[in-house]
Amino acid sequence: MAFAAPAGAHVVEQFHAETVEGGIELLFDVGYADPQTRDDPFEPQPTRDWLVSRTPAQHEALRRESAEYVRHYLGLDKGAELSFPDFDHDPADFERLLSNGAYYRIRVPLEAPLAVAAGSFPDLAVRLPDDTYRTLKPGDSLDLGMHPHGLPALVHAFREGFVHVLPAGLDHILFILAIFLLVRKWRPLLWSSLAFTIAHTITLGLGAAGVIAPSSRWVEPAIALSIAALAIENLLVRDFHRWRLAVIFGFGLVHGMGFASVLAKGLGAGDGFAARLVCANLGVEAAQVAVLSSAWVLTLGWGKSPVYPRFRTVANLALAAIALAWFVQRLG
Repeated sequence: MAFAAPAGAHVVEQFHAETVEGGIELLFDVGYADPQTRDDPFEPQPTRDWLVSRTPAQHEALRRESAEYVRHYLGLDKGAELSFPDFDHDPADFERLLSNGAYYRIRVPLEAPLAVAAGSFPDLAVRLPDDTYRTLKPGDSLDLGMHPHGLPALVHAFREGFVHVLPAGLDHILFILAIFLLVRKWRPLLWSSLAFTIAHTITLGLGAAGVIAPSSRWVEPAIALSIAALAIENLLVRDFHRWRLAVIFGFGLVHGMGFASVLAKGLGAGDGFAARLVCANLGVEAAQVAVLSSAWVLTLGWGKSPVYPRFRTVANLALAAIALAWFVQRLG
């Protein structure tokens, strides 16, 4: 853990699209339009407010860069005509998501199977006409006229929640490890995991209802700080107390705000959102239990030995150090 690579909070490198007549409509993160920052995990995601404040000339430049990236991403000819439905209205009507992120909707005409170019590109999750999903990795292709292996929407939502933690959510994994590094008893571990899941389900629901729209400028540093706080607490106490659940619940509310943007893109709005939200959070809970189970198995046989307390101290110090480093980076 001491050599863990720095990570942006709750980032899943995945675009989302829906099939439309003659092609797809891609929900494009405008952050990828800037060649200098698209590969920087510490560069804050631009917000919808930022996008709304752009001038017509700035939007023209952003659309040009976005179209160039999408053509490369999907292996299209340089002359392929892409359209931006957001600008069919005056003023432009940009997508509203839980994260207040900056997105263009881009219509992509297709005369051949949909394909993602090989290389360092995000995955592409495609919602098909029968309300199932296919996820294309770089190098994959899909004939939109033949898609017998799509995932049902609820299964896709569960998968999105699970993948958000394993393997994509390094900071989420470290928080779960901080929960584990207090005690190795299953009852308090499962109650802690459940409290965490209930909390981030609440903040996702409030975001979906439009009650809250937190800024990532403070949420992402707060997530890093929550990991450090839990690790430091582990150094100060030696047993589980009920107030620990309240602490984890409070931090869960913050984490839910942090990954709202990822799950919002994957879940979509409209009919069935509540069911998809529940399935996504069940996926998150399943991944958390998987992390706890793995940690428990790896410490099986020496969890009661004299070595384990020293290991526990070093591991908590490492968690705190990594999280505080992330905190400083995210403030910057």
